[in-house]
Amino acid sequence: MAPRHVVMVGLMGSGKTTIGELVAQRLGLSFVDSDVELERRTGHTARELLDREGADRMHELEAGVVRDALDSPERLVVGAPASIVLTAPMRERLRREYVVYLHADPHSLAERLAHTSDKHRPFVDQGPDVLLRQYAERDALYREVASLVVDVTRRDKNDIVDEIVAALDQPSGR
Repeated sequence: MAPRHVVMVGLMGSGKTTIGELVAQRLGLSFVDSDVELERRTGHTARELLDREGADRMHELEAGVVRDALDSPERLVVGAPASIVLTAPMRERLRREYVVYLHADPHSLAERLAHTSDKHRPFVDQGPDVLLRQYAERDALYREVASLVVDVTRRDKNDIVDEIVAALDQPSGR
């Protein structure tokens, strides 16, 4: 069975929402932002859930959002939370879809996030160490589920979208 959905994975700040929205527009599909959907369902941002209920519960709720999106009969582009690859069941589920790993150098991401006033992202104010740690823990897991790895470090978003759409146009991409 061919994958129905296109799923953006990567560390926080890698562009999952920005690139995902643009890919969805280009393909004429709807976009599901896991952060927005999580807040709609719970009434709390991921950061608030982290503070109130802890990382495990936050990750569980995030995974539920992604599972529901992937179960949708409508073909979607999904911006997944950075933690989505942490459990074996979610990695197995992701392998059935077209997963784009938006790979970025963690130092560049830390620099980018240092200039944001984003209040919904958990861990964003903990400095570059958290990104380096997450990169060490997750890079191999992202690659394990990825159908396509795209380097997004200091690249124009339109070039990134062009690369993804071109890959999807290949016979093995759909």
